[in-house]
Order: sequence, then C-alpha cells, then structure tokens
Amino acid sequence: MPLDLLTMPAPDAERLAYSEGFTGTAQLFARIDELQRALGEAIAENESLRDELMIRKWEDDYRDAIE
Repeated sequence: MPLDLLTMPAPDAERLAYSEGFTGTAQLFARIDELQRALGEAIAENESLRDELMIRKWEDDYRDAIE
C-alpha cells in the first residue's frame, strides 16, 4: 500500500520525501509546515487581541453605566 504524503502531517511528509530523495517536494512540505505554524501564531494573536478589545469595551461600558 503506497503512502499518501497529503494525508500526513507536513513534518512527516517532509522527512519521508527527503528520505526518498525528493528534495523539491520535501522543501515544499517544509514551507507548508512553516506556513501552518505562522497561521497558528497569527490566529492566537488575533484571538488575544479580540479578547483584549472585548475587555476594554466591557470596561468602557461599565464606566459609562456608573457615571
């Protein structure tokens, strides 16, 4: 049964591609891994900023309500 690189996590597919001598394919999987990692970091940062903005809005609404 052949292995399907597209169903593997990018780092595993990269290692397998290198081991089989497909350096160009391995480099693409390495890039995919980098992009997935960057996307995860961007999503986390976005969620953090969203939470911070919500807290500020609640604080402002509270201040307005007690004034």
